Amino acid sequence: MVGRHKLQALVLSRRNIGEADRLVTLFTREQGLVKAIAKGVRKIPSRRGGHLEPYTMVLTLISATRAGNYVSAVETMRAYQDLQLDKRVLPVVRNIALSVTSFFEEGQVQPTLFDAIAHAWDILPSLDDQRRALLEMAVAIHALELAGVMPDMDRCQVCRTTNPREAVVLDGAAGGFRCLLCQGGFMDTEYSFPGHLLKVIRFIQNSPERVLKLSLSPAAVTHLLLAWRRYMAHVTEQPIFMEPQTYPQGMSLSTIQT
Repeated sequence: MVGRHKLQALVLSRRNIGEADRLVTLFTREQGLVKAIAKGVRKIPSRRGGHLEPYTMVLTLISATRAGNYVSAVETMRAYQDLQLDKRVLPVVRNIALSVTSFFEEGQVQPTLFDAIAHAWDILPSLDDQRRALLEMAVAIHALELAGVMPDMDRCQVCRTTNPREAVVLDGAAGGFRCLLCQGGFMDTEYSFPGHLLKVIRFIQNSPERVLKLSLSPAAVTHLLLAWRRYMAHVTEQPIFMEPQTYPQGMSLSTIQT
């Protein structure tokens, strides 16, 4: 919409363009995703450049023209310093950001997702590894539901069983899970998890506000996290970061890609 708009925004990413400009991707409560050019912010000094770092909350004035959006003014509302300095948290934050940029176009307003991400950024540094993983999954599941691409967690996509006794594998191409016996080979079986943990995904889907009350073993969370991030890598077509310390013994990849 042509005009000037004052927006509260979460800075999801930035990319250098030209000699001194940056293209910033903002997530706003009022207008959804907004991509805007911040002209001259790579010049020294620039009063705006320091306010447009990823994973900060800003108040910004966007000038929307027929040629594109431009950042006219910006100030930091929340710097999230604890989040910015924690190397174990940043991969989680990046994966959450991909849940927005991969499934929504500019202008698709998603206020509940905005609130969920802002809350996640507030509390992630204070959580242990297991609860960080569960919170990441909760935000991603909410994004998938809003986008209409939530996988079918009710039945195997091959045999249609609803209560598999054996392990299952999330299948991005089929849009759901397969029983290990229905997988038809060993590909991706390292990302399988016990069938009873499907109840955890269903619980998160139905009661995201209670996700931090779940009590699971570290092994169970690791199984789910590996499987879920593998699924997200497939459906987002993006590399999904994984902290090496969350892998089971013997695995050392720093990213998962399809």
